[in-house]
Amino acid sequence: MKIVINVNKNGQNVLSTFNNGFYRYDSLKYYKDYINMMLNGIDKIDINDKKSGTISFSDSNDEVSIHGFLYNKNPDLRKIINHAKKVFREKKEAELRRKRIKRMSLFAASTILSTGMYVSAMINKGTDYEFTNDDIKTETYDNTLEILNNEDKSIEYSIPDTNEEVSEYVEDSVDFGSRVMTEKYKNAKNNYYKLIKSIAPTYGIDPNIMLAIATQECGVHDINRQGPAMGLMQIELSVWNNNSITAFNHATNSYETIQITKDKLKDVSFNIKTACMIFQSYLNKSHNNLEVAIQMYNYGPGNVLKTFQKHYNNYSLTLDDVLNNYDSEWLNSRENIKVGDKLYLEHVLSYVEDLDSITCFDANNNEIRYSNTAKTL
Repeated sequence: MKIVINVNKNGQNVLSTFNNGFYRYDSLKYYKDYINMMLNGIDKIDINDKKSGTISFSDSNDEVSIHGFLYNKNPDLRKIINHAKKVFREKKEAELRRKRIKRMSLFAASTILSTGMYVSAMINKGTDYEFTNDDIKTETYDNTLEILNNEDKSIEYSIPDTNEEVSEYVEDSVDFGSRVMTEKYKNAKNNYYKLIKSIAPTYGIDPNIMLAIATQECGVHDINRQGPAMGLMQIELSVWNNNSITAFNHATNSYETIQITKDKLKDVSFNIKTACMIFQSYLNKSHNNLEVAIQMYNYGPGNVLKTFQKHYNNYSLTLDDVLNNYDSEWLNSRENIKVGDKLYLEHVLSYVEDLDSITCFDANNNEIRYSNTAKTL
């Protein structure tokens, strides 16, 4: 059997089979278990990194192709896609590990051979020779992810490196890998990190988090870009234009209030400062939970609360109610909110070089570390 699923830019899906013609997408439910069963016995799988995305996989008898998967919005198909990605990633990592071991074995063999030949030559010349550590050069590959990034660019399929974010869903985790090797991140870091680093700690924010948000939001400070938000940090004008924000300033050890206007936001320093103060306010609202605060930067506090309420099916809950008993499983309910980037948290974290080192500070100089609050990441 051959199954083909086409997803258009509006997220609409059409399923076809080789012998039954075209079906509406809801017919997929009849094939879901069959496809998942296939995934456990994949013989061949391919994922390309074109803008719309294509996944093809097959076993000894059957083949499935999903075209335009980056536009998909259906949770059943997302589960299938993410399962396929997981299998693909595991196969790639296993293949690269085999290549690494083979390369190191060949290098070791050639080193032994060349060393032996050299010593033999010295002996034949009647020269006394004593080995030192400098005579043997070795290569060490400690980081499989580094190898993936440097040697196999096809692994970079999971997130399109564009300003137009496409919603995807992860069933059991929010591991999207790293995008710190992309040109978008490198350019943002080269152009704005020094400035961000000079501003963010003033408001107790780790500059690496703000750099990741800046990269995800826009990556460049383009004040001529048309849209509802302004500048590098994409400050939402409908929310903040002609409004004020108050945050604790660690340099002055006092609270600071600024008035935000569209014209002021054209200055990149003010744009970054505003974003840092906003993010501090989201940390306060989220009980110093970085996981929630990052998603809040995209959703806003209101939609984060709606996500919690939908997750627990209780519309009388307040943020305080759920944050006092925090559980990361709420992230799987973000698809129920029809605004913003459902995977904004994951997209931002893919631009963080070392998540374990991220540290923010509240007004009392208490450390806020990502690992203290994250349960599933």
